[in-house]
Amino acid sequence: MCSVSTVFFVCSCGRGSQHEGFSRTILFVKGKPVASDSSEEMKSTKKGDLTTVNFGGKNEVDEVRDAFLIGD
Repeated sequence: MCSVSTVFFVCSCGRGSQHEGFSRTILFVKGKPVASDSSEEMKSTKKGDLTTVNFGGKNEVDEVRDAFLIGD
């Protein structure tokens, strides 16, 4: 049995966004972001059940709830 749970998270900006049609893939292992398809530096913080992932300083911010990663 594998003890590591891995989830791929893909988000896309909706119509009207300055990044319309843009998508980001983030690899989470055991609930923590460990890799992405970005060439920018990735940093993350966790507050309660919300993980915030930043790329390239403040240029891009993605928020992911634990329920999405591990279920409810």
